[in-house]
Amino acid sequence: MEDVFDVIAMGLVFNENIRFPDKQIGPLLGGTVSYSAVALGRLGAKAGIVSNLGKDVPNALLKPFYESNVNTLGLNIRDDTPTTTNILIYDRNGNKTIKYLKKAPDITCEDIPEEYFNTKIMYFCPVNFEITAETVKKIKKRSEITAADMGGFGGAHSSEDFRNEFSRNRMSNLRNYTENIDIAKASLEDCTHLFGRKFNDSRDAIKQLLEIGIDIAITTLGEKGAVIGTEKEITEIPPIPVNAADTTGAGDTFMAAFLAEYLLTDDIYKAGLFASAASSILIEKTGGVSIARIPDREQVEERIKRYKLI
Repeated sequence: MEDVFDVIAMGLVFNENIRFPDKQIGPLLGGTVSYSAVALGRLGAKAGIVSNLGKDVPNALLKPFYESNVNTLGLNIRDDTPTTTNILIYDRNGNKTIKYLKKAPDITCEDIPEEYFNTKIMYFCPVNFEITAETVKKIKKRSEITAADMGGFGGAHSSEDFRNEFSRNRMSNLRNYTENIDIAKASLEDCTHLFGRKFNDSRDAIKQLLEIGIDIAITTLGEKGAVIGTEKEITEIPPIPVNAADTTGAGDTFMAAFLAEYLLTDDIYKAGLFASAASSILIEKTGGVSIARIPDREQVEERIKRYKLI
């Protein structure tokens, strides 16, 4: 049977406010899963989303999913739960802190529509361990390929309390996840939290991710681009110089674009360049998850040609 979907993204949708040193914007649609699902849809992938929300979610907040043709059968809106609500705070150096005000329940296998298992990639987009290692293991047994953003499995997105608990048995807890994940993205900041040490060399971070069971490891470096590695090769992805207005969602968009293009090309370098171009377009504007910020395939391909990346 042919796959109905290319990628199913799962994680908690945010009702988010973003606080910059000089202003605050929101409420906006936010969260790794929201950026990822909308980016996948905008880039032409057949995408679905799994999340738990409450009836307190404003209808307008979900509009970008519909505008980008994301299948929303897995949006579980319930009477007895709140929608995850947060404040994302940036300091003057660009460092971010996430404060969670309300949180929806964790995502389990029972929250996933049966037809969603007919997909090429199951993509875990947690923000604060809302997908347990046991759930990841169960999903892996029914999935062709699994992918994950490690920011919510002990990386920078995770709350300090959860990270501290995770670090008590760091490598064992980490392997409980990574032994069931094929493709993983982690920023250098994520890697510092995941492994409990700083990385001066991004290739060292890639090697660490590969050593704990990842087949394709991606480390994003912000304005310095990204590095992608497998057991056979490690390749550097150049950045695209732009005037950044808001970097929120850049890594999420990078990973979504990488997955969409990797499914088409089976080439990590081409997929990485495509992802770099997509995220460069996103950060030129602000405003949370919206089709005004997140590019479509035509826009990304035009940027690749403009900068002569391929």
